[in-house]
Amino acid sequence: MGDRERQLRDRGQSPRGRGISSARTGRHAPDLIVGGSSGIGLELAKDLSAGGDKVIVTSRSIASAERTSDELGNGAQGFALDVSPSRKASRTS
Repeated sequence: MGDRERQLRDRGQSPRGRGISSARTGRHAPDLIVGGSSGIGLELAKDLSAGGDKVIVTSRSIASAERTSDELGNGAQGFALDVSPSRKASRTS
């Protein structure tokens, strides 16, 4: 970690420009990744976690979300979440 990255982390900021610092605690809010148990979401979760960020991954399957959070380590958490629409969108002309 370079000097600039260390300075940003000490101030509660992410060196990648992500993360929200709380004025009271100076800590980052965790990164929430919807669909974080596979594909691009999983790769993003791995990158953020490897960079020291706390991540929350969601998946439609609680088993997948928990398995992913266990693999990530670093305090990662997994939750079941389905954000798909309850009805298919219909096309209007």
